[in-house]
Amino acid sequence: MKKENLIVVILIILVVLLGFLIPRFIPQKDYFTELYFTEPEGLPLMMQPGSAYNFSFAVVSHEKESKEVDYLINSEILKENGTVWLNPEESKIVKISLIPSEQTENDKLTVSSGNLSIYFYYTVEKLKSPA
Repeated sequence: MKKENLIVVILIILVVLLGFLIPRFIPQKDYFTELYFTEPEGLPLMMQPGSAYNFSFAVVSHEKESKEVDYLINSEILKENGTVWLNPEESKIVKISLIPSEQTENDKLTVSSGNLSIYFYYTVEKLKSPA
């Protein structure tokens, strides 16, 4: 084999090897969406019937492109769905208001979006009768 041909073959092998090895050593960015309660310490865990309770959750995009994100809120008190449009690295706050009407114990309020979900348990106390 001629020296020039050997150099060409070696260069081709090096280029192919580098093509396989370089991506393994360069960190790849993960793309994902976050879902969390904005003030978890302020979630309404004990409620009175007829009173309003407010809280919120955030949806944050760490996606490569703009994305429509659907969410579902589900509990005995509230069933609601919605959609937010997010650009990369953008966040939106969704505000929720609950007004329970009757007693319930250890109910669960879940906020879900795709394969993500967050939740908390709450109790609605028995309505106190006038003395």
